[in-house]
Amino acid sequence: MKWLVFLLACANTGIYLVAMNFAVESDRRVIPDGQLPGVDSLRRAQGGARSEAGRWDDGLCLQVTGLSQLDQPGARIRKALSAWRPVTLAPIRSGTSKPLHHLLVPPMASRSAALERLRELQASGVDSYLLEEAPHQWAISLGVFESADGARRLSSRFQSRNIETILVKRPPDPVGYALAFADRDVPAKDIAGELRNALPDSASVAVGKGCQGVASPDKNP
Repeated sequence: MKWLVFLLACANTGIYLVAMNFAVESDRRVIPDGQLPGVDSLRRAQGGARSEAGRWDDGLCLQVTGLSQLDQPGARIRKALSAWRPVTLAPIRSGTSKPLHHLLVPPMASRSAALERLRELQASGVDSYLLEEAPHQWAISLGVFESADGARRLSSRFQSRNIETILVKRPPDPVGYALAFADRDVPAKDIAGELRNALPDSASVAVGKGCQGVASPDKNP
């Protein structure tokens, strides 16, 4: 009888040890070399899972093209979309190879004179900014256009308001951005409208689905 009790006790102990070992093994994370990862490895694994979940390959994407670096597009876009942050801006090529047409108020004699004229223009509602580098230092930019006819029409309107303008050709400067949003429910039409109001007439805004290769704000805050 004592032997039977001893055997039952041994069997129960064995079952307990097997169960404990199974629980420990099931809670382990194994990295490729078969070793248990340290804290840093676990954090990377957990971070990677969050990153994949945060991609917007199937979410809202805006593509803004037809821009020029002289128009400071990145700063303008961020300012126009400040209410919908976080947003990722990924530079892309706009694909244009045509010369651009830069509409300018002719260069002033000094920076102070140019700033005074710039303030007058902006106070009257003209979207403009100062050029501080050659070859058109102290001129005031009124926009960069792909269409020469569009630039000429705008030039005529300015001249009818006694605003002197000149039109200069520039080599192609294809700049664009793909924009992705953390919130999939952002109002796409409202955002596109804000961008069109904030950017030069040469800009094109397309609303679509999917920003392939654009990372989430976790990677690009």
